[in-house]
Amino acid sequence: MTIIIESSVTTEKQLLERLKKCHGDGRNWPMTKGFRSRKDQGKIYTTYDPDYLIAYDGETPIGYTGFKDNGSFIVSAGTHVHTDYQKKGIATKLIKKRNTIYDSMNKPIHTPVVS
Repeated sequence: MTIIIESSVTTEKQLLERLKKCHGDGRNWPMTKGFRSRKDQGKIYTTYDPDYLIAYDGETPIGYTGFKDNGSFIVSAGTHVHTDYQKKGIATKLIKKRNTIYDSMNKPIHTPVVS
């Protein structure tokens, strides 16, 4: 298993297209309603096209983390890893790479509290 984390960011539309192509409805991911845009999920802080970093095993996307620059601050759009790849450090690698991007933006970070 060779895990690669994409060095460039991708749009939410591109992320969803790649995930659906490889994983269908996404029910084998840690989400119950499949792959949907944040806008369709009713997310209040990032309702429009966050940027994402994607982790791959070969050509298959197996994890992602997202963020959105909302002008005066940055919002986390979450991190998800396919259930077969959890507990292998992939989420940690994604978050570290995302945090490097945060550092370069030099803005406050807002992480929404999930209730």
